[in-house]
Amino acid sequence: INLDGSLMSMSLSSSWVDILAVSSLGTAFLLRTKDLLVKVHEQVSSGPVYDVAYIAGSSTQFLTCCGDGFVTLWDANDYSARLRCPVRTRSYPTAVCGTQDIIICGCSDGRLMAFDSAQGQNLWHIDNAHKGGVTSVKLASNYRFVLSGGAEGDIRLWELRNKEMVAHLQEHKAKINEVHLFPKDQYAISCSRDRCLLTWDLSQQKRLTAHRERHGGINSLAVAGNQTTVYTVGQEKQLTYWDLRQADPIAVYPLDEEILSISISPDDRYLALVGSSFEVKIWDLQQHRVISRGAGHSRAIQKVAFSPDGKQLVSVGLDHAALVWNFYT
Repeated sequence: INLDGSLMSMSLSSSWVDILAVSSLGTAFLLRTKDLLVKVHEQVSSGPVYDVAYIAGSSTQFLTCCGDGFVTLWDANDYSARLRCPVRTRSYPTAVCGTQDIIICGCSDGRLMAFDSAQGQNLWHIDNAHKGGVTSVKLASNYRFVLSGGAEGDIRLWELRNKEMVAHLQEHKAKINEVHLFPKDQYAISCSRDRCLLTWDLSQQKRLTAHRERHGGINSLAVAGNQTTVYTVGQEKQLTYWDLRQADPIAVYPLDEEILSISISPDDRYLALVGSSFEVKIWDLQQHRVISRGAGHSRAIQKVAFSPDGKQLVSVGLDHAALVWNFYT
């Protein structure tokens, strides 16, 4: 009997009918003693989970980056792991995006990697894409380019056909926490630990606008459907509303913790907030307050993502957990 990793523990049922076996990769197998028939009982990550992203256009498949060295493609229909894609030894994936055809991840050693979404085969890699590690990746809507941010403040645009860097943006002075591509892929926005929120013209390789928090770095951003309203959170423990056409914030709301990640619902009515309090919070953008809280994590939550249909969201954290939440309005 071949498992997906080393055997870590076994337990025999009181009826002697089944054996529960757990592998080093966090998979629990149920073995029938009569004929040794094996089936997967449960799958979990065996390390901290750093990023989550839905497959483009799919509300039933999402990707996670785990400290155990694997990018995992999960099926939300039965919560099974459809693919587990390993990265290089002594590194781990830190950021991910993907489509039905390709999965792209950034790694702690600065490498960009691509995998086939059907079989999990390693397609290609780019060494030293970012010194100090890749911190954010986003795939263009035409699937021809990928935008990446790094630990030293660089933002780079890569053409997937020839794996060449076609743009290099260097105005941030500290770690990039998130990058986002606007529709049609000509413009992008980024936030950083240097307190700056910057928008970019990728074709001209120049900065268009700059907004700055007063004291703390910006951890995450969300862009509304009108493409001019942006929401940010960070070290200042506040939620800031920005209009990219104005220099100063539209509004600032204090929070009771440092939020590490936010995600906006497809209808622009809600934000999901996660951070160090172990709770997933839902912020109503019309009432400007938290209207719901979900408990389940036992350590800091690193990332959260709404599904494209807005009916579910996924949160991942340092407790090795990826939690799927149903969202009702």
